[in-house]
Amino acid sequence: MEWLRLIFAVYRDPSGSGSVDDTSRITGEVLQKFYASWGLQPTAVNAAQSCSFQQLRRAIATQSLYAYEQGRYFVALSLEEGQHLRAAIHRLNLEQVAPLLPSTCGLGLRILPSSPMGRTSCHLLASYGRFEAQQSYQLQAAEKCLHFTNCDYLTHAAQLVLLRVLRSAPLEKRRLWWEDVRRCRRRRREIWKRLSVRRLFLEVDEFKALATETLLKLLRTSLEQKNLWPADVFYILDQENQGYLLPADLERGVPWMLSNKDISIKEAKNTCVLAYYSTFPALLETLFATLDLDRNGRIDLEEFKVALEQDVAFSEG
Repeated sequence: MEWLRLIFAVYRDPSGSGSVDDTSRITGEVLQKFYASWGLQPTAVNAAQSCSFQQLRRAIATQSLYAYEQGRYFVALSLEEGQHLRAAIHRLNLEQVAPLLPSTCGLGLRILPSSPMGRTSCHLLASYGRFEAQQSYQLQAAEKCLHFTNCDYLTHAAQLVLLRVLRSAPLEKRRLWWEDVRRCRRRRREIWKRLSVRRLFLEVDEFKALATETLLKLLRTSLEQKNLWPADVFYILDQENQGYLLPADLERGVPWMLSNKDISIKEAKNTCVLAYYSTFPALLETLFATLDLDRNGRIDLEEFKVALEQDVAFSEG
């Protein structure tokens, strides 16, 4: 839970000057931004205007934070099965026959987007009985799981959802299952370690990735306030004019980018701009790995601009 504690600390105090214990709280607009960064819709659990770190841990452990609905199930059908079911639903609704389901039950037929890069949610084709469409996290999670089963490329945001869903599944079992399914697919097979989907087989949960995204958001905001373009920052950090950045360059540059003062990189390194950054070195390693899209141990100008020019998720592939 240390990554979760780090995320909580960033939202509570971006300067990193305060520590976080179980009684520490975030409130108001900051709390809503915190939930929005997780892709969560307002619910009875997260609609409160105040939340302590202890309450957050309990809500995550019990899954109550995600507003799962008891009794709602998602089943994958083949194209032929879906066509027959759609025809049956249409006929039942047209002929007004006696209900085939209990009064408290309903059935909805959805079509999964052909690519996770397309529509953001499944389209409802037909429904029968007392069916209430659900547009919350549970539907999103089911959609991402089906894309994962289909061995599709997944966006960074989709991977975060899957890490949340697969949190209780051992890493080795995830990978072996996915490789077994992929053997049934007629497509080029890359070594899983070369794919960005490897995150699902290397990271237990989503908190590490969320911590990195949180730091990136802080960097984007800070550069905007300084009126600095990412390309200009890249050339400032590339003091050797090599055309790329190494981990040492990023280590020197992050405190300067986050500083709200007009100081040099050397001066920024000697200040406590971000206390949890200096006491949590793994955050820098994760940040560098996130920016290094082609995994060659260097960050070039385009990779740096992709990460810092716009507040969007990285794409799989």
